[in-house]
Amino acid sequence: MPEKTSHAPLEPVWAVMIAVVLGHGVIGLAAWALLPLWKPARFDPNQGATANDGRYWFAPSDYQRVTAPGLPAAPPEPAKAPATKPVKTAAAPLPAKNIPGTLAETPLPSVPRPETAAVRPTSKIITLSPVLEVDANAVPQVKPSRPPITMMEILTQAKQAEAEKEATGGANMDPVLKALEQALSQGWTPPSVQQVPLLQRDARLRFVIGKDGSVLEAHMTKKSGSGVLDDSVKDAGRKLKKISESLPSSFPKDRYTVEVNFHIE
Repeated sequence: MPEKTSHAPLEPVWAVMIAVVLGHGVIGLAAWALLPLWKPARFDPNQGATANDGRYWFAPSDYQRVTAPGLPAAPPEPAKAPATKPVKTAAAPLPAKNIPGTLAETPLPSVPRPETAAVRPTSKIITLSPVLEVDANAVPQVKPSRPPITMMEILTQAKQAEAEKEATGGANMDPVLKALEQALSQGWTPPSVQQVPLLQRDARLRFVIGKDGSVLEAHMTKKSGSGVLDDSVKDAGRKLKKISESLPSSFPKDRYTVEVNFHIE
């Protein structure tokens, strides 16, 4: 059988390490105790420095103004004048223009006033619609002033055109309508649009024109609901006595009825 190898125990190694640590500790304490006894030589600038001088021990008292050999002496410090107390003198007042004004003296900037909205002149619109009286016993029909939109309105307008031709005898009534419109436009003074509500800006009068163009009758058929507008329309009807055009000679009747709508906006 092979022989077992035996290993040396570690106890002697630990003993050596402990001895080394203790030795260093003793040496350090001895150096620390002897350190105050060592005093290096101080540098004397008057004796000069040797080539082997490398480090020197300086005390606070060594830092004084000392002139090294071979250097010019420092100039003497000038004598200080005795300190005197400053004499207070009254400051001259600043010019008035350099003194900033106070808040009460500073004028406030003028705030621009909001501009009032310009009053827009009232636009007046007069629409004329002839009243068709074909038969004395039939109800008069008012010709619409707006163009037809639906097919039913187109057919209705075609029938009214035939009825108008029969009622006027084929006479051209446009000059009479234009003269009436011009006279009412000059004689009607509507109120300001700001005085009349939006839904009360329409009024209607019916005029009856004679053979010579005189106004035989003028009465209101629709009130607007605004007193000022109705009064202006009635006043325009009362003032109109005659138009500049007479009825055509081919017109079969002695009077011509027109309904006029007055509108402002």
